[in-house]
Amino acid sequence: MKSGATRGSYLEVGLEIRTEKIHLVADFERGVREIVAPNLIEARLGPIDAACRFVAYGDSHLLAKTRPDAVLEENGDLRLLQTWRGQDPAERITLSVYIHVGDDVDGVTLRAQFTNELQTPVALESIDLLNLRSDNGGKFSLGFSAGEWSILRNGWQSWSATRTFRLIERDPAPRFAFLREMEENPANPSPNRHGRYTSEQVLGLRNISNGQSMALGFLTCRQAFGDIRLEVNPKSKSTDLLRARCHYDGMTVQPGQTVDSETLWLGFGTRGQDPLGDWAQASGKTMEARIPEKSPAGWCSWYYYYTKVNQDDVYENLAALGPLREELGLEFFQLDDGYQSAIGDWLTVNEKFPDGLPALAAKITESGFRPGIWTAPFLVDTKSQLAQDHPDWLLRDSKGRPIRGAYNPLWAKCRSLKALDPTHPEVQAWLVQTFHALRQMGWEFFKIDFLYAAALPAVRRNPAMSRAAALRAGLQAIREGIGDDAFLLGCGCPLGPAVGIVDAMRIGADVTPRWSNPMRWLARDHHCLSTLHSIRNTIHRAFLHRVWWCNDPDCVLVRENKNKMTLPEVQTLASVNALSGGMVLVSDDMTQLSNERLNLLRTAMSHRPQAMRVLDPDAGEFPTKMLAPVDDGYLLLVINYNKDDVSPIFDLKDILDLKELARVNQLREIWLNQILHQHDGLMRLGVIPPHGCRLVHIRLKQD
Repeated sequence: MKSGATRGSYLEVGLEIRTEKIHLVADFERGVREIVAPNLIEARLGPIDAACRFVAYGDSHLLAKTRPDAVLEENGDLRLLQTWRGQDPAERITLSVYIHVGDDVDGVTLRAQFTNELQTPVALESIDLLNLRSDNGGKFSLGFSAGEWSILRNGWQSWSATRTFRLIERDPAPRFAFLREMEENPANPSPNRHGRYTSEQVLGLRNISNGQSMALGFLTCRQAFGDIRLEVNPKSKSTDLLRARCHYDGMTVQPGQTVDSETLWLGFGTRGQDPLGDWAQASGKTMEARIPEKSPAGWCSWYYYYTKVNQDDVYENLAALGPLREELGLEFFQLDDGYQSAIGDWLTVNEKFPDGLPALAAKITESGFRPGIWTAPFLVDTKSQLAQDHPDWLLRDSKGRPIRGAYNPLWAKCRSLKALDPTHPEVQAWLVQTFHALRQMGWEFFKIDFLYAAALPAVRRNPAMSRAAALRAGLQAIREGIGDDAFLLGCGCPLGPAVGIVDAMRIGADVTPRWSNPMRWLARDHHCLSTLHSIRNTIHRAFLHRVWWCNDPDCVLVRENKNKMTLPEVQTLASVNALSGGMVLVSDDMTQLSNERLNLLRTAMSHRPQAMRVLDPDAGEFPTKMLAPVDDGYLLLVINYNKDDVSPIFDLKDILDLKELARVNQLREIWLNQILHQHDGLMRLGVIPPHGCRLVHIRLKQD
């Protein structure tokens, strides 16, 4: 229902839009005065403003008005208009924000247009589509107290920590600059203060007491990285700031040019509803996500051989895996880092691979596998032939010096790498040609790594492209090179720009042959490679699986040698990866795998559902309970992260209704191959060792 508006003209008395889930009130004096979820208790925000920052005539300017210059209704949408006048009164900058509320979006969407009507180019820094500030009268509530909130903070790229927070927790930043460069968005360093959180692309909130929830996120990420900033006063529990910002990084906007922002979505949910999932579904549809028919499985050389892999290692594992291929459902055989002559020279091999890449791909194909290969397409060794021939292809700082793209101690000959500029036309052509050449050699599975390097702050060849647009352009060039039928796996990648281009994405830190990593405490690095961190992200980013792409939780390590994980830790890693429904790549020396550990792998590979649901997402950094439907019932996973044994009792009534509870036919713990019993829905799981788990098959009788 709408009232008080004249299409295309100023609002005379105001505008009110009502749907089943959203009420929006706007007027000329304040723009959007309030957004309310009528079915929830105290779920409202407003007033909200819009703003943009740009550089014109050599100075930085902020266009932000509490009272818009115009509030109109256009084609059913609300339009807020702000104007900045230039040196000539006839010249101006305009910011138009379009707000749509309707049953077709199940929430609110906001998008903006920035138009340069000056006679000179301007540099666009940012657009705030939603800016709620307490010092400007803004208030935000979801239930009666922010002290009851669980806050999902999504990390920037594959390895970045993603987890839920309570107000009593801080979001720490790594101590060392080179770690922050590789793991966090340079534009958003972790605040490390109580009540302050910046989430990349989407923010999820849930009031634990009443189950009310909200998701605020950008549906698209084609031209600009988007983030959500939340600041809550830890003492008063009042919201000081809620801001959704698109970053354009000073991209040049020519006279007469209009820039469209990314689209922001806001939705609420009652207990049992999932606005975060609704946002992900809408975003995947808008970005035309690529969803494989099935989640790949295979073998990877990295976590046993690392950079020391050689041709004989590959051939020996091919021979060992051949008889297991159909039984384990293995499709891909991936050669990882260690074959190339230099980082950047991907078509030439070192002395460890005398047969060359075409012969190696042919050998893998003959063995019944699809050949996979690793590259880091935006990194380059300064001693590589590529860097020697094309020094002008490197990303540089404002003083003309090549920026650092990565630091990796495993690359002994070149630990500090530089980054390529994917906005350079010749770099784009090289990416197409290089990956087309690899495809022509017979490679079908492409893992592309350290992709954040293309999106580091730098001076780019094309000033009209932001960091996000530069990364997406590079990814599109790679997709063009390999073709539409090849499988593309991203890693170390800022997530948003890759949707619709990659088939799968690493969504967590590297696993390691140990449970945790002392860098978590020594370097205050909660993003670092660690099996524990990998499991954490696999759980918290489960809602992206088969919505944006196929999730890659990283490899499974089941071996006994060169592995400091205990048997319960190995079982937990295998259980989470299998239950997630995502990719499963084993990364052991298959010639040395014992029958016991091979049977462990068989067990994991035979229990791979489509996807899992997290039962306690608000448990903090490490949720403990996951559930996945299977043909004859469910798979239930319960994890013990403690250093001591636990003996939990699980209430099946938390996941089964009374009719399903009556149909329970058998409860079998998979790793122990042991029948469990329940009484009135209560199921004893027995003693779970430190870092171990219980994986229970809940078998139901047929109707």
